Amino acid sequence: LLASMATVGVLPLELAWNVDFATRGRLFGLASYMFDPAKPPGLRALSLFHVALPPTLLWLLRRLGYDRRAFLLETLVVAGLLPITYAVTEPRANINWVFGPGPRPQHLLPALVYLALEMAAVPLVAMWPTHRLLKRLFDAPSQTPARGRRFSSPEAAAWRTRSSAFSRRSSARQ
Repeated sequence: LLASMATVGVLPLELAWNVDFATRGRLFGLASYMFDPAKPPGLRALSLFHVALPPTLLWLLRRLGYDRRAFLLETLVVAGLLPITYAVTEPRANINWVFGPGPRPQHLLPALVYLALEMAAVPLVAMWPTHRLLKRLFDAPSQTPARGRRFSSPEAAAWRTRSSAFSRRSSARQ
């Protein structure tokens, strides 16, 4: 579920960042800081996680499946996260674009109207199409383990076999 939520929530934006990075930040301006020599090299190197994140998330979904509950739950996360970001951050930082699209705050709409529009647009424009695509591309998880229920995957069966053999050897030594 967590891998599915992360993927539906950030995959479109991460792919946009990567496309922008490939164009040296000229397309959207999302990755332009990566080519700014005034920014510390360590900060720019740390930001390379954006390159690895999309394939890692897709690998997780291929391995675990896409949990269909992810869209609803990630929408609730966005509905909580954006107002909190708005309340505790400075407009000049514009974290999560809660004050305007891009690096600067916008001034066309009242701030809270813009925030409400963003809270509606992120799920509808970015997350819903991603959710639909992920549902088509990936199977649902084969089994959602409940408390006390065992996994039935081949890897889990092999692990149980190894661990029970270890337990028998440990008991025999005592």
